[in-house]
This record gives sequence, structure tokens and C-alpha cells, in this order.
Amino acid sequence: MLGHHELRSDGNRSSQPQPQSAIDLYVATRASTSDPFGTPAPLTAINTEHTEQDAFVTRDGCELWFASDRSNNVDIYVATVAP
Repeated sequence: MLGHHELRSDGNRSSQPQPQSAIDLYVATRASTSDPFGTPAPLTAINTEHTEQDAFVTRDGCELWFASDRSNNVDIYVATVAP
């Protein structure tokens, strides 16, 4: 499963799984909505050796919800992030 990307409400950050590694979450940023996104970087504070996928960033940009099988079941997790 490749998942899908989630664009923050300010339009300047994208959270997405990468096609070559669909088991981790990545983030890409840009200076403004008219600029292209930079190279995606792994979310090392969240990624584990297990699958992390299907990220969703809340409208205020303070929470990242995602699915992971790190507990041997696919569960939903939430991480607090800086807006």
C-alpha cells in the first residue's frame, strides 16, 4: 500500500509515504504555496521498523494521526507536532 499524502492547511508542508518505502512517513516543506516542495525527509521521530502509513495532519497543524502495526496489530496513533 502506497498510502496518500496529506497537505497541511497552510499549504506548505506535505506528509506522505514514499513510493520506494511505503512503510515509513516522510515530510516535505516549501517556502510558499507557489514554490515546489523540497525533497521528502523521513519522520525519524515517528518511524519505526514497523509500518507507519495513512498520515493525517489536523487543521491547526498540531497533531499527526497515522496508522501503524508496531503493536502487532494495525492501530491508530497520534503525535503532537509543532504548528
